[in-house]
Amino acid sequence: MFGTWSLFHPVPEAAARSETGPRPENQDNYLIIRGNGEAEYLVEGRPYRKAAPRWPRSHWRLCLLDGMGGHAHGREFAVSAAEALLTEPFGPRSHGGRRKQLEALHQDLHARWHGGPESPGSTLVWIDIRPNGLAHLAQVGDSRAFLLREGLWQGLTYDHSPAEFRWRDGDPLEGEPVPEHAITQALGYGSFGLLRDASGEKPAVYSERLRLDLPDDLPPDKQEHTDIRAVQLRRGDCLLLASDGLWSGGEKEPWRQFKAEGKLHERLRELLWDAMRMGADDNLTALACRMS
Repeated sequence: MFGTWSLFHPVPEAAARSETGPRPENQDNYLIIRGNGEAEYLVEGRPYRKAAPRWPRSHWRLCLLDGMGGHAHGREFAVSAAEALLTEPFGPRSHGGRRKQLEALHQDLHARWHGGPESPGSTLVWIDIRPNGLAHLAQVGDSRAFLLREGLWQGLTYDHSPAEFRWRDGDPLEGEPVPEHAITQALGYGSFGLLRDASGEKPAVYSERLRLDLPDDLPPDKQEHTDIRAVQLRRGDCLLLASDGLWSGGEKEPWRQFKAEGKLHERLRELLWDAMRMGADDNLTALACRMS
């Protein structure tokens, strides 16, 4: 009647599920802030709900966090990060503005938690969705975001591994062997070997700063690997955010088995339980958001 489908804004529906798996405790977390201002995240491993202060109506926030395995207080840090994200203002429209917001959040968490090499930190996938379906995404670490559209999966993030940044910078991919799941930076912790010094060199040293690439920071053929981006969501799309425990077992692309129809919480339970049956060796958390 109005001549264009774009006038009909997609309505999000979201759910999350988290499993401890074979680990002694669950260091994963997530945050959902729904359009009515209701927030949900994990406290002591259980879903906890509260109101988000001054949250703009019909705006949504989705976050996935994975506390650094092997570091002290990983679970507590992930809870602290989720609570900090609960009070962050809804994201700015520009990529540069979102980067400044994320850098400020990181520095605040770093000041509160950092105390040496074994200090805690967390991965982060952070998506803010406007009422018109425009989603702004930011990422740190190796948790991932996927988009399911018309039956096809698209990866929206790239793991912050040593090889990823060597490729972005045109450096030789050969080098010292690193653990399979090594990441080069984490929220609240910092980065290692990613930042250039005044001479243009990239020394293999720790920095309390993060590296967050915008499209203009990368060559034209590598701009799809930006850490901050915007995606226009449509009716029928489904976002899936997940921690790396999901693909730590025998199935390396388990998200392709995810069914976006029906009750999202049940579909997520099936996804995580299947991953555990396939030998997942870490905490597993997944968050789905369907645009109807």
